Amino acid sequence: MGTRNYNLNKSGISGVIVTVLLVGLAVVMVAIVWGVVINLVSTTTETTTSCFGNFNKVELNRQYTCYNLADDKLQFSVSIGDINVSKVIVIVSGGGSTKNIELNRETTAPSDVTAYNNGEDTKVPEKNSGKTYIFDLGGASMPGKPDSIKISPVISGNQCETSDTIVDIEYC
Repeated sequence: MGTRNYNLNKSGISGVIVTVLLVGLAVVMVAIVWGVVINLVSTTTETTTSCFGNFNKVELNRQYTCYNLADDKLQFSVSIGDINVSKVIVIVSGGGSTKNIELNRETTAPSDVTAYNNGEDTKVPEKNSGKTYIFDLGGASMPGKPDSIKISPVISGNQCETSDTIVDIEYC
């Protein structure tokens, strides 16, 4: 038997089709990256806008914030301005320890925090109002005069930066 020569048509993909496929692949990749980036930017923007412009709207009232040496209790007053907050985080530091107190709209504060006027609840103050609280430092295993007290609002589920701090707490 003799050798046979097969004349095969060995043509490849044309240059036009390759170019169209590469452009299509590039467009798909750009769309995927754009989707991820726009999602990240919108989430960050939402968090930033909820806390933006709230300077001096959630404060500690220095006139009613003091330490009672006889009872080992900290009296602090929270003032809410023209803003809706879902809760505030009060951070008391002293003696090498820190205690976070969460004041919100739904539940009362921890048992070592009471309202200054026992008839009031210990929920966060409403918009354009204020409330004074008593924090039992001995009950919180934090005896002695605190070094500082800070407050951070939570707006639309986002905890904002510290909005006010008192470093030199007066005696009552």
